Amino acid sequence: MSADADAVAARRRALAEALRSGEDVVVTPSGEVEFQNEAEEQGHTAIKVPDGKLAMGFYWYQNDPDLLEAEKMAMAKFFPSFKLYQLEDGSGRLYWRGKVQPTGKSGMVWDLMLIYKNTHPQAEEGMYGGSIQILPVKPRLKDIAEQLPIDNEKGLGLGLPHIYRSNFGPNEEYFICTADPKYFKATQTRSTSAASSLSWACKWIILCEMWLNGEVSDNLAIEGVY
Repeated sequence: MSADADAVAARRRALAEALRSGEDVVVTPSGEVEFQNEAEEQGHTAIKVPDGKLAMGFYWYQNDPDLLEAEKMAMAKFFPSFKLYQLEDGSGRLYWRGKVQPTGKSGMVWDLMLIYKNTHPQAEEGMYGGSIQILPVKPRLKDIAEQLPIDNEKGLGLGLPHIYRSNFGPNEEYFICTADPKYFKATQTRSTSAASSLSWACKWIILCEMWLNGEVSDNLAIEGVY
């Protein structure tokens, strides 16, 4: 890479960091974004970009690196076997992946993905589980549900209690409803986290396994107050 190309790349990185940190930038008549002091030094006519948040900005983990660090610390403390990755679908979404065995050595091993929505830590209105989706990779909930009889009178719906369907990649998948929105909300001082979402998921799994084995009643499984 030439010295000029290096300088251009360095300037773009500096601009990206300035945008992420909320520093003042200006726009010239040609539409070029510049640093305010840079435009003043070169005598460019430029308008300052008003303060505010873009409707479509950078990813939450770029805008709020402290939150990402807090997520990493919580997972390292409570679920150190889970590793952080990024989806390869161009969405920029991060996810944790690892295995749990909620009912102990006699129970099933669950391979789980904890996928952050790009709205994290804000939860969509009425969305179960907040801004993190819990997707069992193995066993696959859709496979389990399709083997169960559907009992609409008991409200089992998809065959398993407390799951929801959503597109993921080219397929429709079944996700765990980790918590009712009224119990699990994101605010300016409290947000969903991967660690807390995973704790709810483990609670769901142990009840689900017991329900599948006939160890707990339909009412307990369906009511969802554990």
